[in-house]
Amino acid sequence: MAIDTTQAAAPFSGPVLDPFKDPTFRHGEVETDLDPRFLGGDIVARITESDGESPARIIDANENWHVDVWLQLTGSLLPMICGSLAFRLIGENIGPGGDDYEREADGGLVSLNPCGNGRYHARISVPANDIKVENTGTPYKLVVAATYLTVCPLKKRNGESSKPGANDLRPGAMAAMVTFPMTLFIYEGVEP
Repeated sequence: MAIDTTQAAAPFSGPVLDPFKDPTFRHGEVETDLDPRFLGGDIVARITESDGESPARIIDANENWHVDVWLQLTGSLLPMICGSLAFRLIGENIGPGGDDYEREADGGLVSLNPCGNGRYHARISVPANDIKVENTGTPYKLVVAATYLTVCPLKKRNGESSKPGANDLRPGAMAAMVTFPMTLFIYEGVEP
């Protein structure tokens, strides 16, 4: 889904400032198999806690929080790129024991618009208590990944759904990611 960057996606209020120039967003890397003149881009992401604080590096795991990610594609082949983008938040548990974490963008796959401006947005909302932490907190290494999926389906197995998802489409020669600094998740027991 391409969006007009002059309008905000909920719960923003007012016009969206350029996230690529906003210092609260972290920049990542975009890689393709092509020369950047033909296809390239930039990706940024920001973690925001339920109280609106961002960027966040110590997160109250017992409250909702989210990641906004923006991908800007550029190059002369932009009008020829069709398919979808799969945005995912991946967390590697750095503490003792515990599970790693993965969550897809709220709306699922984001459709590419070859007639648009090449700018795409996704929000990955994480509900309270979805990440399990130790009593004294648990550090995670967080990454937002964006994977380009072509319109070509992978071979279907008998009895599988006909609605394509991220695991049903063939990946293309473009991927991007933003790596966040080490992030500590705690259960905050004291509220003002």
